Amino acid sequence: KDIQSLVPTLLQLAERHSDFSVLPEHFPVVGEALLWTLEKGLGFKWTPEVKVAWESVWGTIVSVMGPALKKAHFDKMPEEDRNRVLVQESWALVKQDSQSLGVNLFLKIFEIAPAALQLFSFKDQTPLAESAGLKLHGTIVMQTVGKAVAGLKDLASLVPVLKGLAERHADFAVLPEHFPIVGHALLTTLGSALGDKWTPEVEAAWVSTWACVAAVMEPALVAASQAKAASEANPGIEANHANTDKDDRMSPTDSASSLPESAILREHVEESMAPSEFVAPARGGGE
Repeated sequence: KDIQSLVPTLLQLAERHSDFSVLPEHFPVVGEALLWTLEKGLGFKWTPEVKVAWESVWGTIVSVMGPALKKAHFDKMPEEDRNRVLVQESWALVKQDSQSLGVNLFLKIFEIAPAALQLFSFKDQTPLAESAGLKLHGTIVMQTVGKAVAGLKDLASLVPVLKGLAERHADFAVLPEHFPIVGHALLTTLGSALGDKWTPEVEAAWVSTWACVAAVMEPALVAASQAKAASEANPGIEANHANTDKDDRMSPTDSASSLPESAILREHVEESMAPSEFVAPARGGGE
């Protein structure tokens, strides 16, 4: 008679069931089984009106317990898993508009650091916001962001991808000091696109994720840039190294490179948690 008074009981029931691996997707199965059981038990009294009434009651139960069960599972996750879920769920809300996101990202980058425009082939195309080159590049970058977001479930496999991306950017005069600029622009762009969905929790999750990405890519970029500079200064070195057996080049200092990628990532993550000068944009995408 009083559905509202039943809500606390349903919330507690959902909380308890989260300890037994019950998931929201189990509700349709339970609902179908319940209605079938009632139909068999009531026999001829299972009229269309009674069926509709029970379907309504079950729908109300699910509307209360489903979100509560999902939240209970979420709250029990380790922080890194909660961040992954928040990043992936928020990305799913905006990823379809990758071209617009990409354009807005780079317009924000050029607003923060106008000189960065000179690094791109479309620097002379006007109006810039309508540039075919910018739209294409922005779309590609956002697709790469999407792949990184999807790869958060397998960090060990994501690390070499990020390192490879950093190494390729060494050929385009990208510098470590560009990372805070890109990070701020990315978070601002996402905040604007997500609107009221850009909650403090979602923002914190993206800040943490970007910090991890930068912690992997920055050292790889520096190493690749140094190797490139050394190769250009001494063209013969690279050829000599190519003819040297890999085992002969190993030294005690190479031992860190033999660590599992997960261990390397953990070191990067721990380093990224140290105080830094990076400041996240204000919630809602504002400066």
